[in-house]
Amino acid sequence: MKKTINLCTRVEGHGELHFLMKKEELQNVNFEVTGIRGFENILLNKKLEDVPRISGRICGLCHVSQSVASLKAIEDIYEIEVSDQVKNLRRLMMIGDHIKSHITHFFFQIFPDLFFIVKGRKAPLNPNELIKFNPELTEYIFDLLKNAVSIINMLGGRSVHPISLAIGGSYYTPQKKELDFVRRTYQKSFNDIEFVINLFLELFLKNSPAEHFALGKANFMSMENKGEFDIYEGNLKIMEEDGMIHDIPLDKTNEMLIRHEAPGIYLDYHGEKNLLAGQLARYNIISESFKANEIKEFLGDFTKTWKSSVIFSDFLQILELYMLISQALNILDNDNLARKMDYPLIPPAPKKKVGFGLVEAPRGTLIHRFEIDDRILTKDVMLKIPTEVNIPSLNEILTRNCKNFYEKVQNLDATKQIGQMILRSFDPCISCATH
Repeated sequence: MKKTINLCTRVEGHGELHFLMKKEELQNVNFEVTGIRGFENILLNKKLEDVPRISGRICGLCHVSQSVASLKAIEDIYEIEVSDQVKNLRRLMMIGDHIKSHITHFFFQIFPDLFFIVKGRKAPLNPNELIKFNPELTEYIFDLLKNAVSIINMLGGRSVHPISLAIGGSYYTPQKKELDFVRRTYQKSFNDIEFVINLFLELFLKNSPAEHFALGKANFMSMENKGEFDIYEGNLKIMEEDGMIHDIPLDKTNEMLIRHEAPGIYLDYHGEKNLLAGQLARYNIISESFKANEIKEFLGDFTKTWKSSVIFSDFLQILELYMLISQALNILDNDNLARKMDYPLIPPAPKKKVGFGLVEAPRGTLIHRFEIDDRILTKDVMLKIPTEVNIPSLNEILTRNCKNFYEKVQNLDATKQIGQMILRSFDPCISCATH
């Protein structure tokens, strides 16, 4: 007998949770995405200059990350090395992406659940209780969202699907007064996120997450730049369950990151393995970045129970924003950001047929691979999306925790509620997963 939650609430997009029962025993829990939008087909036979504008439509929250991944893949085909100025302007917009995505998930999707999971409340906060819970928090949350939108609009030409991003450069050079606005906005956001972090610690750190939210063992995937947390550039890394870290060449990702008929991407490395991308992966693989004094201070009182819970990833979201906004303020110290750039022109001939673009999107490692034909049109497109990477691990975590919970309470409705909370804690982007 299969029980289905047809509408999973407080997640981005439309997905289902399937609970397989056999003789009154819970056998399996699977998260399934219920649609497909076909972007890998839409992007076929396209001029390369059109690809980033189309790929940005995959998602309404991480649209900058999607477009930048495409730009980097195309620049790889032409062997274009963009300037530090261009890289930093892209970073500033991508950080806005991360703020929008992380804050939307943290406040509207998982924060209501934390009162049930950590503090033992009988039910999550309802929308009215959420907004009224702490007016100052609500104000800062909406400030963070508004500021992120303003920054992307200022640097990108519009707040959703920016138009300044270009192959090999940027169609727009911000003036000093505009960069001053971006700095003031990021400084305000830094103060806001510091408040959110301290409130989280005050509210939840004295308690431990419920036992049925255990992470278990995992293989992690993240980008890392010489030991630093960098969402724009770096090398692809895999950390296995035993803690061993391996470099994965981008030109091997088609062979090593495999997709089955069912949604989900697996690692083919000494056998087939599940993977996790996102905050937990970045925390484990780029551990040195989380040992800086002020970051270490925020993490200092988290117990082993906290760090082995899926809910720990939700604190890491806001901690990452603290780190990223700090990076943005450091970038804005560079006087070269307002230096006039030449209009970007695409070279007449590509250097190779295949290109890869790698970035850290809010939900995790994002890889775009494009192959072109003799007409310089796309003939093969492969998009490795973080939520799709996470689905096999998510299903294993859902099954293990929901089975343990059901054995104790023998209540399927209560178990369904736990399953939805575990799902929300992972912040799945079903819009991206149905690409």
